[in-house]
Amino acid sequence: MLRIAAFLAAGTVALAAQTPPLVRQTVRGGSLEAPAGWKVETQAEGANWTLQAWQDPSDGAAAAVVVYGMAFDPHRTAAAIVDGMVKESPGTRLTGRESGPDGETFPFTYPLETPGGGHGVFFVQPRPAQRLTLVLALMGSRGATAKAGGVALLRRMAASLQAPGAVSSPAGEAPSPRPPAPASGAASPFAGEFIRIPEVVSRTTGFPAGELPGAWGEGQGSAVTQVRQRRIDDQTLEEISRVAGTQGRARVIRFLDGNRYQWLTTTEVSDPGCLSRAAVTETGTYVFDRTTLLVRPQAYDGQVFVCHPADRQRQRGVTPPPRRYQVFTAEIRQALTSGGATRRALLLTGPCADHLTECGYRSQVEIILQKF
Repeated sequence: MLRIAAFLAAGTVALAAQTPPLVRQTVRGGSLEAPAGWKVETQAEGANWTLQAWQDPSDGAAAAVVVYGMAFDPHRTAAAIVDGMVKESPGTRLTGRESGPDGETFPFTYPLETPGGGHGVFFVQPRPAQRLTLVLALMGSRGATAKAGGVALLRRMAASLQAPGAVSSPAGEAPSPRPPAPASGAASPFAGEFIRIPEVVSRTTGFPAGELPGAWGEGQGSAVTQVRQRRIDDQTLEEISRVAGTQGRARVIRFLDGNRYQWLTTTEVSDPGCLSRAAVTETGTYVFDRTTLLVRPQAYDGQVFVCHPADRQRQRGVTPPPRRYQVFTAEIRQALTSGGATRRALLLTGPCADHLTECGYRSQVEIILQKF
């Protein structure tokens, strides 16, 4: 999940310190400067690349910067890119927006167990001449991000980028497809700009009981394509139309005192002409024995609308059936690297809950949760 440092308030960027010294790092055939002494990892997938720099990977409150290089598309606005990233991060909320001659900044907050929570800022810089859109995010606790230099650090890093050639596909590799241009005047409230990094998850049975209390979150998102066809004969289908849309889901589970819990599930599905959303919160009690989690729901409440917000419906009930999940400790690492930092997660496998709008065609779910 993304986090930041210097934040905008009423159009003003607050900076508490000078940015740290920078050292040059290799990025997909080019280079980019990052803070000296920080741990840096880079990776590439297709036409896109990512650089991640951590002041201290073991400290979630320490400052961190993520840099995304992606193929420039004139139909993708900075706001749409940032909106997609935020939707993939449960509890993250944009708090402003400011345009400048060198790009746009979007401050945000996110759940973090430090005084004041987590703070961050996106900096988006389109570079049409290089067929590149550069997205940088600074995150961490309020003090750590301010000390790192805030948005000034992101501007320095962006200015240091030397032609990575990241948006040119390698020889023999087809370029990433672009989404179709929206119809004239059509709104695009959910543009599907989920930035997903391939990851490998290894698991071991059980999870330490003392680490369970607190807030855990999971975000998922993907682009979807709907194809309409008609049959010509027994062997032939003719494609009539093809439209692109998106779908996303996020969960936040809070394990509270007294063996109580809150389970929030949000779902959003978008295609041209129809945007559907659901947000339902379940409350109840739980029993945890390190290898299994039994939840006993007492009530759920939320709202759902399909295609039109005016058709909003209340989703409400009491005492749905209890659910039992197998519990694992998961270690998550990036699939394209042989080593480097891993993230620890709580992994649950068990029955889906239809009243939480998470079932669809599935009867079982696998939930990978990371602690806020």
